[in-house]
Amino acid sequence: MVLHAGGLQMWQSSRKWFNEEKEVSLFECATGGISFWEHLNGKPGDLNGFQEAMEADSRVLKVAVKECKHVFENLESLVDVAGGNGSVTKLIHEAFPHLKCTVFDQPQVVANCSGISTEMLNFVGGDMFDSIHSADAVLLKVQ
Repeated sequence: MVLHAGGLQMWQSSRKWFNEEKEVSLFECATGGISFWEHLNGKPGDLNGFQEAMEADSRVLKVAVKECKHVFENLESLVDVAGGNGSVTKLIHEAFPHLKCTVFDQPQVVANCSGISTEMLNFVGGDMFDSIHSADAVLLKVQ
């Protein structure tokens, strides 16, 4: 069996990952202890690329929101956890302007979005592993 350098590194990282006693991700094993989010936050271009990728499939949700209006009809508030730049939340807010929407993501992600906050659409920075803002519904879009 022949492994190229990247494959060998991945194999060594995988072996380390399976043998670690502490909880650590495979990404952290492969990068010498740097988490995925630390990696993205240290490289603004990569973070922007990640945000653009997350936003790309959000456009498909525009159709889903129109087709599933009943899901949102009796809600007064919604928090979009890890909502990035708010592309999904903005779609929901456009369709349901009475709904108080909060986009909740890491402070550095929502830092540039605060200028577009309104009374009914708000951007909040924080850590979802510490706490999540209270709302009638929580949206967590998984890729």
